[in-house]
Order: sequence, then structure tokens, then C-alpha cells
Amino acid sequence: MKFYECLPNWISNCINGKSVREIRLRNNAMVRVNIDGSWWYCSNDGLTVSRSHAKLLDVSCDDIIRSACNNSIYAYEQMLAQGYFTMADGSRFGVAGKYANSGVFQEYTSICVRVPHCVSCATAQIIATTQSGNVLIVGPPGVGKTTLLRDIAVNLACKYNVVVVDERGELDVQNVLCNCDVLKWTSKSVGFEMALRCLSPDYIVCDELGFSDNSWVEKAVNSGVKVIATSHGNVGKIHLNSQIFDHFDSVILCQSIGVYKIIKAPNLTEN
Repeated sequence: MKFYECLPNWISNCINGKSVREIRLRNNAMVRVNIDGSWWYCSNDGLTVSRSHAKLLDVSCDDIIRSACNNSIYAYEQMLAQGYFTMADGSRFGVAGKYANSGVFQEYTSICVRVPHCVSCATAQIIATTQSGNVLIVGPPGVGKTTLLRDIAVNLACKYNVVVVDERGELDVQNVLCNCDVLKWTSKSVGFEMALRCLSPDYIVCDELGFSDNSWVEKAVNSGVKVIATSHGNVGKIHLNSQIFDHFDSVILCQSIGVYKIIKAPNLTEN
């Protein structure tokens, strides 16, 4: 199922054929859509910039999530309890609502749909940087970190053995990683361990690296395997002496798709 197939028809008609990056859905609220970086509202007559012409969501977020899960929400409860659900096309549904002490949502009241795009955005300079060492891509949400990471994996796989640890199922979309070994839905700890033990990688690629993942990065680097990863961060206030950067030779500050700045270690001087 595609992400738009679980939405009301009037929303699907608004976004049909458009390059959708993100959709914001809230119970009884206006539907907002990000298309190529610009925000619009959905209406009966298509997209509009006018709030007065915007149409309110006329179905519940519960119904949309149920449709996205093929009416089997319980089969995806563990994933949804972490605040998201990933569809087969790689679209991620981030959710909010009434959270119960039992670790599940009693009601969904908001959905943020993030739509993946396969874009050739890795420059020759970035590819050369990834070939020379371990690289961390840093930036806030929505600036194209995952898009860049996916394209880097595609380029590296032309020459090297690349293992992609796709914990949330957002990297392996549209079969673009057909030349990579993909470990889908595995945690980083399990994915790194399996890659190092069984798949003889030259590179391990993963998304959304956290501080708790440092030990796995260190183990890979000490094994002679290069790591390319992303991490959330404010590019204007980033502290490049933070522990998370200890094992990386370069940091790519991602401001938007196609707008990058490369910082080299150990002196962390701008390239």
C-alpha cells in the first residue's frame, strides 16, 4: 500500500502527482502538506495557501492509522508504541495522542507523514569524503539527511560491500539499495553485530545514530569497517568535540537537500 491510499480521497486528489515531503494531519484540523519545501493547505478545490479555504480533516487519525496497518493495528503495536509506523513504500507515520501506562496509544490524534525520495544529491566531493573515512551527517529533521545517506549508499555499493542497517525501514525504498546487503527492521546493536560477523562489509550505513550507539560504531571502526551514519543536531550550535564524533573522520553539516558543509577531523577545519 502507498501512503496516499490510506488517506481520504479529497486529500489524495490534492497531492496526486506532487512531490510531497510531509503531511500534517490532526483530528478536526486543517490538513497541511509540504511540497518541495513549501507548505500548503488541502481543500475541496485542491491545494491553497489560504487558511480560510482549507478543509478540516473529516476522518479520525485512528481510522487513517487503522487503514495504513491494513486493519491490524495490534500487529504493529510494538512499533507504534515507539511513536511511528513505517509503510511498505518507506513512508513513516509519526503519531501522537493519548498514551497509556501499558505502553500503547489509546487514541491517535495527530499524524506526521514523512515521504521518502530517491534523489541523486551526493556530490563528487561528498563521495570522495566517504571513501576516505568514517562520516557522520548531522542536521535537524526534514533537511534531507536520510535522502543523502541513501544516495551515498547507492554510490558506494558500485565499488564496495555495503551493509545497510535499516532500523526503521526508511532507507530501502524503491529497490534503490539492490546492490547493498540490507538488514531491515533490526536494531543497530543487532544489525552491526550481524554485519561484522557474517557479511564482511567495507561499509556499514545506518540512520539516526544516538549516543548509546557509540560502542557499536567503535567496534566496527576497530574491525576496519567504515561507518556512514546520520544524527540529529542543530548545525548552528553543534559541538564538534562531543563524544559522538570521536570515531568519525568527517562531519557533513546538512542544511537542506544539496546544501552541505564538510568539516574534517582531527582539526575539524572547514573543507
